[in-house]
Amino acid sequence: MAKPACSDAEFIRLFTEFRSPSAVSKRLGVDVRAVIRRRDRMQATTDINLQTIEASKVSLQLPANQLRAELTVANCNIIVFSDAHYFPDLISKAHMALLSLVEELKPAVIVANGDVFDGATTGRHGRIGWAKAPTTKQELEAVQDRLAEVQRAAPKGC
Repeated sequence: MAKPACSDAEFIRLFTEFRSPSAVSKRLGVDVRAVIRRRDRMQATTDINLQTIEASKVSLQLPANQLRAELTVANCNIIVFSDAHYFPDLISKAHMALLSLVEELKPAVIVANGDVFDGATTGRHGRIGWAKAPTTKQELEAVQDRLAEVQRAAPKGC
Protein backbone atom coordinates (compact mmCIF):
# COMPACT_ATOMS: atom_id res chain seq x y z
CA MET A 1 0.00 0.00 0.00
CA ALA A 2 1.33 3.44 -0.94
CA LYS A 3 2.21 5.90 1.77
CA PRO A 4 -0.48 8.63 2.14
CA ALA A 5 0.40 12.07 0.77
CA CYS A 6 -0.26 13.50 4.23
CA SER A 7 -0.86 12.23 7.75
CA ASP A 8 -4.36 11.45 9.04
CA ALA A 9 -4.21 14.55 11.23
CA GLU A 10 -3.27 16.75 8.26
CA PHE A 11 -5.99 15.13 6.12
CA ILE A 12 -8.61 15.81 8.82
CA ARG A 13 -7.40 19.41 9.13
CA LEU A 14 -7.61 19.96 5.36
CA PHE A 15 -11.02 18.32 5.06
CA THR A 16 -12.37 20.33 7.99
CA GLU A 17 -11.00 23.53 6.45
CA PHE A 18 -12.18 22.99 2.86
CA ARG A 19 -15.17 20.67 3.47
CA SER A 20 -14.82 19.53 -0.14
CA PRO A 21 -13.20 16.38 -1.56
CA SER A 22 -12.33 18.20 -4.79
CA ALA A 23 -10.64 21.07 -2.93
CA VAL A 24 -8.64 18.62 -0.79
CA SER A 25 -7.67 16.61 -3.89
CA LYS A 26 -6.38 19.75 -5.61
CA ARG A 27 -4.44 20.78 -2.51
CA LEU A 28 -2.81 17.34 -2.16
CA GLY A 29 -2.41 16.72 -5.89
CA VAL A 30 -4.31 13.41 -5.79
CA ASP A 31 -7.44 12.08 -7.49
CA VAL A 32 -10.71 13.20 -5.90
CA ARG A 33 -11.88 9.57 -5.68
CA ALA A 34 -8.84 8.78 -3.52
CA VAL A 35 -9.84 11.58 -1.15
CA ILE A 36 -13.41 10.30 -0.95
CA ARG A 37 -12.23 6.72 -0.30
CA ARG A 38 -9.86 7.91 2.44
CA ARG A 39 -12.59 10.03 4.05
CA ASP A 40 -15.02 7.08 3.95
CA ARG A 41 -12.42 4.72 5.45
CA MET A 42 -11.63 7.17 8.24
CA GLN A 43 -15.32 7.67 9.03
CA ALA A 44 -15.94 3.90 9.07
CA THR A 45 -13.04 3.10 11.42
CA THR A 46 -13.21 6.09 13.77
CA ASP A 47 -15.83 8.35 15.31
CA ILE A 48 -14.71 11.23 13.10
CA ASN A 49 -17.38 12.79 10.88
CA LEU A 50 -15.96 14.73 7.92
CA GLN A 51 -18.87 16.73 6.53
CA THR A 52 -18.89 18.22 3.05
CA ILE A 53 -20.28 21.62 2.12
CA GLU A 54 -24.08 21.49 2.17
CA ALA A 55 -24.75 23.86 -0.72
CA SER A 56 -25.03 22.50 -4.25
CA LYS A 57 -22.15 23.48 -6.46
CA VAL A 58 -21.61 22.85 -10.13
CA SER A 59 -18.55 23.97 -12.04
CA LEU A 60 -17.72 23.15 -15.65
CA GLN A 61 -14.25 23.88 -16.98
CA LEU A 62 -13.43 23.51 -20.65
CA PRO A 63 -9.68 23.18 -21.28
CA ALA A 64 -7.97 25.08 -24.08
CA ASN A 65 -7.56 21.89 -26.12
CA GLN A 66 -11.33 21.24 -25.95
CA LEU A 67 -10.67 17.51 -25.53
CA ARG A 68 -11.94 16.80 -22.05
CA ALA A 69 -14.21 18.96 -19.93
CA GLU A 70 -13.93 18.80 -16.15
CA LEU A 71 -17.24 18.84 -14.29
CA THR A 72 -17.15 19.36 -10.54
CA VAL A 73 -20.36 18.81 -8.59
CA ALA A 74 -21.35 18.65 -4.96
CA ASN A 75 -24.66 17.70 -3.36
CA CYS A 76 -26.77 17.54 -6.51
CA ASN A 77 -28.21 15.10 -9.02
CA ILE A 78 -26.77 14.41 -12.44
CA ILE A 79 -28.49 12.48 -15.21
CA VAL A 80 -26.37 10.89 -17.93
CA PHE A 81 -28.10 9.25 -20.88
CA SER A 82 -26.80 7.80 -24.12
CA ASP A 83 -27.74 5.83 -27.20
CA ALA A 84 -31.08 7.61 -27.64
CA HIS A 85 -30.85 7.28 -31.46
CA TYR A 86 -33.66 9.79 -31.97
CA PHE A 87 -35.64 9.15 -35.13
CA PRO A 88 -38.31 11.26 -36.88
CA ASP A 89 -41.93 10.57 -35.88
CA LEU A 90 -40.87 8.23 -33.08
CA ILE A 91 -40.86 9.10 -29.39
CA SER A 92 -39.58 6.07 -27.51
CA LYS A 93 -40.64 4.88 -24.08
CA ALA A 94 -37.02 5.39 -23.00
CA HIS A 95 -37.28 9.08 -23.96
CA MET A 96 -40.56 9.45 -22.08
CA ALA A 97 -38.94 7.81 -19.03
CA LEU A 98 -35.99 10.21 -19.33
CA LEU A 99 -38.38 13.20 -19.29
CA SER A 100 -40.16 11.81 -16.20
CA LEU A 101 -36.84 11.24 -14.45
CA VAL A 102 -35.64 14.76 -15.25
CA GLU A 103 -38.87 16.25 -13.87
CA GLU A 104 -38.69 14.07 -10.73
CA LEU A 105 -34.99 14.40 -9.85
CA LYS A 106 -34.50 18.02 -10.96
CA PRO A 107 -30.83 17.44 -11.80
CA ALA A 108 -28.23 20.18 -11.75
CA VAL A 109 -26.62 18.67 -14.85
CA ILE A 110 -27.91 16.56 -17.74
CA VAL A 111 -25.34 14.91 -20.01
CA ALA A 112 -26.22 13.48 -23.42
CA ASN A 113 -23.33 11.03 -23.64
CA GLY A 114 -23.54 10.28 -27.34
CA ASP A 115 -25.49 8.62 -30.10
CA VAL A 116 -28.50 10.93 -30.10
CA PHE A 117 -28.28 11.02 -33.90
CA ASP A 118 -28.90 7.71 -35.67
CA GLY A 119 -27.48 8.49 -39.12
CA ALA A 120 -29.81 6.19 -41.03
CA THR A 121 -28.93 7.61 -44.45
CA THR A 122 -25.30 8.42 -43.71
CA GLY A 123 -24.44 5.28 -41.73
CA ARG A 124 -22.79 2.19 -43.12
CA HIS A 125 -25.82 -0.04 -42.46
CA GLY A 126 -28.31 -0.46 -45.27
CA ARG A 127 -32.04 -0.12 -44.84
CA ILE A 128 -34.04 -2.98 -43.40
CA GLY A 129 -36.56 -4.47 -45.81
CA TRP A 130 -38.88 -1.84 -47.25
CA ALA A 131 -38.05 0.71 -44.54
CA LYS A 132 -37.49 4.21 -45.85
CA ALA A 133 -34.65 6.06 -44.21
CA PRO A 134 -35.27 9.69 -43.27
CA THR A 135 -33.00 12.42 -44.59
CA THR A 136 -30.17 13.72 -42.45
CA LYS A 137 -32.09 17.00 -42.07
CA GLN A 138 -35.19 15.15 -40.80
CA GLU A 139 -33.09 13.23 -38.29
CA LEU A 140 -31.34 16.36 -37.02
CA GLU A 141 -34.71 18.08 -36.60
CA ALA A 142 -35.93 15.09 -34.57
CA VAL A 143 -32.81 15.29 -32.38
CA GLN A 144 -33.42 19.02 -31.84
CA ASP A 145 -37.07 18.38 -30.94
CA ARG A 146 -36.26 15.62 -28.42
CA LEU A 147 -33.41 17.55 -26.79
CA ALA A 148 -35.66 20.63 -26.56
CA GLU A 149 -38.15 18.45 -24.64
CA VAL A 150 -35.37 17.44 -22.24
CA GLN A 151 -34.38 21.08 -21.81
CA ARG A 152 -38.01 22.11 -21.09
CA ALA A 153 -38.33 19.33 -18.49
CA ALA A 154 -35.09 20.40 -16.79
CA PRO A 155 -35.02 22.93 -13.96
CA LYS A 156 -34.00 26.48 -14.83
CA GLY A 157 -30.25 26.91 -15.09
CA CYS A 158 -29.61 23.28 -15.98
